[in-house]
Amino acid sequence: MLIFITDRKHHFKVLTDRLRRSGIYLLHTSTDTALFTCDQKDTGAVLLDCVTSYQRAESICHELRLLYPDLPIGVIVPKNSITAMLADMILYEDDPALFFDKALDFCTSHGFMTSTLSTDTVSVDVHGNNVRYLGYPMELPPRAAELLRCLVYRYPRPTSADDLMSLCFPEEGLSISNLTVTIYTINRIAAEISPVPLIINVRGKGYVLAPCK
Repeated sequence: MLIFITDRKHHFKVLTDRLRRSGIYLLHTSTDTALFTCDQKDTGAVLLDCVTSYQRAESICHELRLLYPDLPIGVIVPKNSITAMLADMILYEDDPALFFDKALDFCTSHGFMTSTLSTDTVSVDVHGNNVRYLGYPMELPPRAAELLRCLVYRYPRPTSADDLMSLCFPEEGLSISNLTVTIYTINRIAAEISPVPLIINVRGKGYVLAPCK
C-alpha cells in the first residue's frame, strides 16, 4: 500500500487524481493517524507532506525510520527549503507539473508501476476501460472498471471495503452497499466468460481477485 500522509485534503485530492490516472492508488491518512495507519496496512512506501507542519512531519519520519528501516519515504517540502530528514526522495513544491513528475518517479522507482495492470487472468488498461478476462474483452461500466483496476493493482493482497472506497472513489462517498453492487456487477459480467467468480471475499480481510485455477 502506498500511504500519503498529509493534513491538506485538497492537496491530497489533486495529487491522487493525477496518480490514479497513471494507474497508481494512494491511501490517505492525516499526521494524527499516520503511525497507526502504517502499522495496520501493508505499507510499501510513504509520501509525507512536511509543508503544513515541518516539526510534526520530522517526528513522523523519524519514527517510521526506527520502526521500518527499509521503508521508502518521500517527503514534500516547500520550494528552496533545506531538510535533514532521512528520506529516499525530496519533492519540492515548485512547478506543479515538475512536482507531479517527481511524485510519479518516486512511485515507479519503488515498484508502483504505471504500465498495463495484469494478472494471470485479467488485464486492465491504465488509461481507459479496456478490460480483458481470460483473453476475452469484458465491457464494464466506468465505476466497475475503476474498481477492478484497483483490485488488479493490489493483487494478490486482499483489500477491505473501506480501503477500496478510499482508494478508488475518495470524493464520491460511496456506501458499502454501492460497493457490493459494483462487485456483483463485475462478477455477473465475468460469469459470461467463466462460471468461476472473478472477485471473492476473504473473511475478515476484504476483496481479492480469485486465484487462477
